[in-house]
Order: sequence, then structure tokens, then C-alpha cells
Amino acid sequence: MRWIVLAALPLAGCVTPAVTSATPAGGIVSSYGWQPNKSLELADAHCRKHGKRARVSSQNDLQNNMTFDCV
Repeated sequence: MRWIVLAALPLAGCVTPAVTSATPAGGIVSSYGWQPNKSLELADAHCRKHGKRARVSSQNDLQNNMTFDCV
């Protein structure tokens, strides 16, 4: 059992944030976890396509996602 836990530890940091649902008005970044700055950068990059900036509207630690508005 100890080997399974040790083998899974390196995989815990392999999840990277990604914009999974988005419109010109905002969207959702999934797997934001330990990288909130990276998540905001991704959201901001999406909003800049529409001439706007990203503003975090909520963070859900249980679902591991962040929603944002393009303003």
C-alpha cells in the first residue's frame, strides 16, 4: 500500500489549469488548484481576445475550478 501512495505523489502536481468553458462574457478555468496565478493568466488571455480583462468571480475549491468575467 505504501508503494501506491508514493508512486501517486508525483502525479498530484501534473494537473494544469485549462479554460474549459468560455464566452466573450467570461468562463470557467478547471483544475486551477495550486496555480491560481496561472489560472488568472489563462482567463486574461481569453478575455484579451475580446478586448477585455479577466476578473475572478468565484473560486470553488471542492470542484477545483474558478469562474471569471471579462470586463
